[in-house]
Order: sequence, then structure tokens, then C-alpha cells
Amino acid sequence: MKDLKNAIRTSSIKSKNEIIQNQAQLHKIPNTLVEQNSKIESYQRNVQYDLDKLKTEIGSVKYALDSKFVSLESDMTSIKESMALILQKLQQ
Repeated sequence: MKDLKNAIRTSSIKSKNEIIQNQAQLHKIPNTLVEQNSKIESYQRNVQYDLDKLKTEIGSVKYALDSKFVSLESDMTSIKESMALILQKLQQ
């Protein structure tokens, strides 16, 4: 009978200690979640900053390419006009 009582006490003490440990771990979860959320928000801000920076750079490159394209069109027009004048002079 004594052995049974000791076994029950030991078992109940172990269960009580496990419950206390589990509660302690459960109390840590909200802090961990807050930390993780903070890291995620920081990462999102960094990604958004990088994205905005890329958009600006793409806009600059597009503008530069558009300018070069207009310049090439102008050069081609000048070349066509010069060639037409040369052909006219050769035919005369």
C-alpha cells in the first residue's frame, strides 16, 4: 500500500512539474511571436525599399534608352536625307 501511495505521489509530482514546464513554455510563445513578427516586418520594409529603388533605376534606364532611340531615329533620318541628296546628284 505504501508503495502504491509513493508511486501515486511521485507520478502526481512529475505531472505537476510537467504542467508547470508546459505553462512556462506557453508563456514564452507570445514573446517569440512578437519577435518573429518584428523580424518579418523589418524584412518586408527592406524588400519594399529595394523594390522602390529598382523601380527608380528601371525608370532611369528606360528614359536613357528612349533618349538613345530618339537620337538614333534622328541620325537615321539624316542619313536617309544625305543618301537621297547623293543619289539625286549622281543622277544629274
